[in-house]
Amino acid sequence: MNWAIGDTILGKYRVDDIFTGGMGLVYRVHHLEWKLDLAMKCPKPEYLVDAAAMLAFEQEIETWANLGLHSHIVTCYYSRRIEGDTFVFSEFVTGGSLRDWIASRKLYQGEEIASIARIIKIAAEFAWGMDYAHGKGLVHQDIKPGNVLLSDAGTTKVTDFGLARYLPRALSKGLVNVAGYTRPYASPEQLTELVVSPATDVWSWAVTILEMFMGGIFWEYGTAAPAAFEHY
Repeated sequence: MNWAIGDTILGKYRVDDIFTGGMGLVYRVHHLEWKLDLAMKCPKPEYLVDAAAMLAFEQEIETWANLGLHSHIVTCYYSRRIEGDTFVFSEFVTGGSLRDWIASRKLYQGEEIASIARIIKIAAEFAWGMDYAHGKGLVHQDIKPGNVLLSDAGTTKVTDFGLARYLPRALSKGLVNVAGYTRPYASPEQLTELVVSPATDVWSWAVTILEMFMGGIFWEYGTAAPAAFEHY
């Protein structure tokens, strides 16, 4: 079901904006009772191919929601089925993704020392958010600039914990492999299909930091990042 800007969903959510995300449409909705803007997203129908996939997806949303509040993690409030589709309702972060900041060069505004300070601040806050999730026993598995959001004030927040893990094998294309990770950021254990751990996310975090300094991705697989780092 697609809605347009200005529509009201279930008499509770007013659609204020619409974006295209990696998994499908993302709606910026205003919760009329809470007086709060939320991000409402739903995977493309072909991603949730059967009841088992739907249940697994909803369980992962619950796991994310149970992380609770943290300054550097996007808050997931709940999921809700609307007309047969499952939607994730999470905190709406106004400043866009780190991917946007790199591509638009916003990350590099000002003098070099200011840009470096900005990168280090993002790297630290990014790490604090990941460390909190790891302390709760959750490994993200798809750490990358597109899953890091920044507020207008520049506060860093990690988002979409574990959602990529439920992309079905038959639909995994492009840079995303069968397990849901993104190849240029993937750790060695992901690329060789070994058991993942918090170290998996740390590898992808480090690749993301390298990308911030280099201004883009110049390798196809995360395992090539060390050579790129040596060159840099």
